[in-house]
Amino acid sequence: ALAIDGALYAGREDGALYKYMNGRGGLISLDLLDPQLKTITALYTVKDSPILFILDAAEKRIVLWDKKGALKAQYTATEFENAKDFVVDERAKEITVLAGVKVWRFRY
Repeated sequence: ALAIDGALYAGREDGALYKYMNGRGGLISLDLLDPQLKTITALYTVKDSPILFILDAAEKRIVLWDKKGALKAQYTATEFENAKDFVVDERAKEITVLAGVKVWRFRY
């Protein structure tokens, strides 16, 4: 999974998250998460957003991670079990999740 906001965020299937900028980068520590990421199914961010949104379908959750390194929130739902992707409307503070053949929307 990839997201770009000037920096490149790359999430691996094993839950590791990397940030690259100006030819440098490395692993981002997400130690505050409990449980730890099992997989990164999809990522979302934009340049003016302070948040990196992470879909962890294995744990049926979406994690909101502050780009400065703090956990903002995690949202879990059994409906996210087969989640494939999501979109974020930061102005409306809504997340729409594609899970299997259903679409779920919630406010954050």
